Amino acid sequence: MKDSSYFTKIYIYSAKVDFRKWIDGLCALIQYEMKLSLLEPGSAFIFLSRCRTKIKIVYWDLTGFVVWYKRLEGQKFSKIRFESTHVLILSKDLDLMLDGCNISQIKRHKKIENIVIC
Repeated sequence: MKDSSYFTKIYIYSAKVDFRKWIDGLCALIQYEMKLSLLEPGSAFIFLSRCRTKIKIVYWDLTGFVVWYKRLEGQKFSKIRFESTHVLILSKDLDLMLDGCNISQIKRHKKIENIVIC
């Protein structure tokens, strides 16, 4: 898999996925369920198995589609709370997720846009 910093947009699909699906089936979910562009450079799409022990990541590398697959042994990926068909995460979140962190519980500092320095 490319370094996660390559990805500018990373989407996690919220519904349960039949993990027998491969590139064509997963691309259909991206296009028709998530309503997102398949060919946007830097976009990655994540699918978790029902039991959360497997993950598939699909992305377009300008020459074709790539599927990256990982199966955990004796562990599970954390549950993620969804409010829509998908959620957009940061590349840092992908790294944390693959390392076993629950990205739903991560709290970041609030960004300050206007600051007055005395």
